[in-house]
Amino acid sequence: MKIHEMIERRQAGPSPQPKRPAGVMHCLYKSTALILITATLIACGDSERRPSPVERKDGMAYIPIDKTAFLIPENTWLKSYGIKKIDGLVDDIVLHATVPDVQPWSPERHEEMYWPLGPGNKIVIYIWGDQSRQARAFPTPHRTLFPGEQCVEEPSDEEAQGLRRFRRLSIFDPSPAELEKYRAKFGDEFTNKLLAKHGKPEKDYVFYELIESNRVKYAIKCDDENGTIFRGCNLFFPWNDTLMIEARFPRNKIQHAVKMADSLSATLRKFEQDGLAYKAAH
Repeated sequence: MKIHEMIERRQAGPSPQPKRPAGVMHCLYKSTALILITATLIACGDSERRPSPVERKDGMAYIPIDKTAFLIPENTWLKSYGIKKIDGLVDDIVLHATVPDVQPWSPERHEEMYWPLGPGNKIVIYIWGDQSRQARAFPTPHRTLFPGEQCVEEPSDEEAQGLRRFRRLSIFDPSPAELEKYRAKFGDEFTNKLLAKHGKPEKDYVFYELIESNRVKYAIKCDDENGTIFRGCNLFFPWNDTLMIEARFPRNKIQHAVKMADSLSATLRKFEQDGLAYKAAH
């Protein structure tokens, strides 16, 4: 992370404004309040009249998102979905499944997936809409999760499943003038720690990429701090030119990551095919 971007920029204060007569101010306040109340009532009315894009029938949920749609069993796979306030369209879809076999939720496996304390033994899947920039940049090796950042490759403990392993480099290389500002603002001790870390691999996270034909198929970010009680991993891959898939699973299941991703991808493909077929029939 480029810490020097945290320096605050000093800005000039607003120029003094002439005082308005009290009567004028009173009228302005009343007009503004009336406009705000009217706008709120209109927005609420539009929200109430706007039909939901999601259709539910016979235990299935038809959910359109961006340019496609999914038909998902709502009592087992579907966890939730988000609706954008601005236009009433679906913004994201959340599913859940078991690990490492990627099977839908069931009453028999509820306690395994949802612990009284802690994250549970499950994979939570997010389908994010309106992610064209991320989807477009994704296939570039070593730039998938942090475009523009520097990273270093290290021996992979998951080479058996084809994953290459990387760490992001800590970059702190301020100019002499910037360094002076740091010392004045944050003190010598903190600034010297940043300088000591410059160019060294960050220890908090480790990154994996499955690269096929010089294109990234899957990217994974994992917690790597030993003191963390519940360590997890986030798996990412693009679904199309606007949708991104993110799946959160326990760190101790990393050895199954590629198999889980392949299984998840096949399941989502089936949901999408069913969703598009439903759309064509209705």
